[in-house]
Amino acid sequence: MKKYVKTVTAMLAVLMLMTSMFACGSGEAEVTHETQRVEEWSLNVNGKELYVGMDMPKDLGEPTSYFEAASCAIQGLDKDYTYGSILVKTEDDGKTERIVGLTILDDGAATTMGVTIGDSRDKVVGAHSTPKSESETALVYAAGVGVIAKFLLRDGVVTSITYTLGE
Repeated sequence: MKKYVKTVTAMLAVLMLMTSMFACGSGEAEVTHETQRVEEWSLNVNGKELYVGMDMPKDLGEPTSYFEAASCAIQGLDKDYTYGSILVKTEDDGKTERIVGLTILDDGAATTMGVTIGDSRDKVVGAHSTPKSESETALVYAAGVGVIAKFLLRDGVVTSITYTLGE
């Protein structure tokens, strides 16, 4: 189990580093925070309802891990907080720290409709209705104004659940 946790932690660290490097590439993307709270697409972290676009609560408690790097999208920092099975990605411009992504990391957390890592494609569609777009490897939902929910699949099984600012 310890080897699994170390491997997953190392993979997440590499993924976060790669994400910050690729995000700096073009400098053309305009970041907007015009989002809307949609209960179906929120996640509960330490008793607080979190959704993309909201200000980061100050009273979530100590994260199990934390990472920060200079942001390419804003003047400030990109921050990643892990709380058990949920990764919270924020942008902090020095005045406001806003949530820009939520990711369910394992089957220790679920969407408000009860879907988690390891569930079937049919369970996702049954719980969250027809996706905006779909393929063999992904189901994509418009999760309110400015937010996208993605369920990545392998062999019809959910391998990743992420809520992000829209594309």
